[in-house]
Amino acid sequence: MVFVVLQVIAGRNPGGQITFITTLAYLFLAGAAVLYVAVLAKRASPRLLAYAVPVLIFFPLAWELIVDFRFATSCWEGYHFWIPVVQYVWYIQYAIFPL
Repeated sequence: MVFVVLQVIAGRNPGGQITFITTLAYLFLAGAAVLYVAVLAKRASPRLLAYAVPVLIFFPLAWELIVDFRFATSCWEGYHFWIPVVQYVWYIQYAIFPL
């Protein structure tokens, strides 16, 4: 899903995709920090912070998946294709979004 959104927003520009997901990660990190301070000051519920942290964790994971499937698989060594699931996902991805 993240990949589809990035294709719509950044298109085929790999630098734009990484810049967009990095900016989102920084924005959510700042939001989580503000929320953490608000929880310490008893102005926000700890439950909100518990919901925000998994979202914050999601962005670096999404960045890693983008780098793995878009950039690392285009390298000459092709070591990712030793894992059949990665190869299958790669074929699906490039069937939907060819380079």
